[in-house]
Amino acid sequence: LQSCKTSQSASRTLICRPYKKRQILRCSCPTSSFLFIQQVQYTKRRRTMRFYVAHVSPWLGSLFAVVLTAGDLPNVQGKSVSISNVHPRVNVTGDIMDAHDGSYNQWTPGGPWYYYAMGYGLCKQGQEFCDGPTHGKPHAVQCGYGYSWIGVWRSTDMSNGSWTLLREARLEGSGWPDCVYFRVHVVYNEKTSLYVLWANLNGGPADYAIGTSTSPEGPFAFVHAVHPGRASGGDFDLFVDDNADAYLIYTQRGVHTMQVEPLTEDYLGSAANITNHSSGVIGNAFVEAPAMFKRKGIYYALFDNCCCFCGHGSGIGVYTAFHPLGPWTYHDNIGCQKNTSLTPGCGCGMNHPIPGGKTCDFYGDSLTKAQQNFVIQIKQADGSIQHVWTGDRWQSADDGIKAHDKQYWAVLDFVSIACSAEQGCVAGTIDLPAQLSWDDQIYITV
Repeated sequence: LQSCKTSQSASRTLICRPYKKRQILRCSCPTSSFLFIQQVQYTKRRRTMRFYVAHVSPWLGSLFAVVLTAGDLPNVQGKSVSISNVHPRVNVTGDIMDAHDGSYNQWTPGGPWYYYAMGYGLCKQGQEFCDGPTHGKPHAVQCGYGYSWIGVWRSTDMSNGSWTLLREARLEGSGWPDCVYFRVHVVYNEKTSLYVLWANLNGGPADYAIGTSTSPEGPFAFVHAVHPGRASGGDFDLFVDDNADAYLIYTQRGVHTMQVEPLTEDYLGSAANITNHSSGVIGNAFVEAPAMFKRKGIYYALFDNCCCFCGHGSGIGVYTAFHPLGPWTYHDNIGCQKNTSLTPGCGCGMNHPIPGGKTCDFYGDSLTKAQQNFVIQIKQADGSIQHVWTGDRWQSADDGIKAHDKQYWAVLDFVSIACSAEQGCVAGTIDLPAQLSWDDQIYITV
């Protein structure tokens, strides 16, 4: 591709065919050179195609029928990073990372990546879900409900072995509640020039603890603990819109329904009671672990049935709206096995009853065997955004230790789907993330 780009011809087309049992691509372009390119990785998703030039020959061979344009090939200005879905993540010293839940953020273009993550220590769960036999211990000290900490990790490219633990996120002595923490997320407030950390509390003075820092590396000083505006809050995500308005999407404790509320201008609490605005209940009941993002003017919310540290994971229900407060429209579940035919109102997480005397009985049909964590947004050299879905594969550790549980990552491919106004469309079509498929290893471009 570089050879084609430097040629005097306006065309930037590589014309290739497999060579030597399809391990090599032999390609030509409008120059006097013939390129031999080794095929390193290929899937039907074009963005995961990786190539490098193994040899340049001064011989121009025949032109072949398989054509790859510059738009089909990887972005030569980006770096391709492999992510394993079957091996644990390790830090710069080679130790397995005790890092789960949380959010991945790159605060400045070309700058380092930060992972604000929960750690759960060296306990072993010893059961299928977080609830169940206590093995002689009170629920409060069961694995995942006893010890927890918040790490600030930094990496140049999110590759395995590149992560450095900077610190415990919470500033010691600043008043952070002494209880169990889940689902940490960090956003930046342009108006206050502060990084704002939220974490879900279990057994604390309120549902969420909030802290701030002038640096993305922390530490974060405790500000206060708050409830959401309209209900008691559990799993959540934070979303900042293009105009710097921020929103909280969260699971209501007890009934486990999803809703969205606006935050105050300082991002230190819900504004739902001030503005009298919220989305109301979104979609199915018995759901948790939401992720929210915006793409090409459309808001996306992804979540599915509860998992509760479950060993077989959950699905990925896809909802869209044209405003963060809705109305929201359900489209499909892209995280269950392809041959799973879901009953309306169901996902593929934990089984649960639904109205009409029916039961959602699809636990074990999760494709990723993971519970959703976060959708990473990686800006590409051409200005587009690569969306990378991440989930925690609870109870996947080879040694059974919770700190060593693995993750599943997948690049979300968006496809244009025909739909009606009743289905949340205004132009007759809408871009939706495609059904996932299992990959032992994927490639992201950073």
